[in-house]
Amino acid sequence: MKVYFIQSTPYAAEGQLIKKSKLYFVGLAPAILSALLPDDIAFEACLETIEDVDFSTDADLIAISGMGHAMVRSIDLARRFNRNKVKSHSIFNVSCCFLANLMRFCNVVGRASRTRFERRSI
Repeated sequence: MKVYFIQSTPYAAEGQLIKKSKLYFVGLAPAILSALLPDDIAFEACLETIEDVDFSTDADLIAISGMGHAMVRSIDLARRFNRNKVKSHSIFNVSCCFLANLMRFCNVVGRASRTRFERRSI
């Protein structure tokens, strides 16, 4: 099994993705998730602010995380992977206002403070 973890980037006011050459404040989620996985699960991370998302990944699970300002992009990523017929995705760190939208594209949605797992068939 392979997990592809995406830390999404927000959109700029003009609609293009915000891209940088380096990150000054890096989230710890990719490192923590990688460390917690069993050895037989492959893990690949994409920090979208500094690299492009691999939409042709062979991952079995797509995990998408983003701060509130990147949630619109996170929804767009979930839609895109859903169109690509990837069977499972997860989105974490969700504010309540995005929950209904995300559940249309994801089978697991979680929040850092209180995790709410809801399953649906894809």
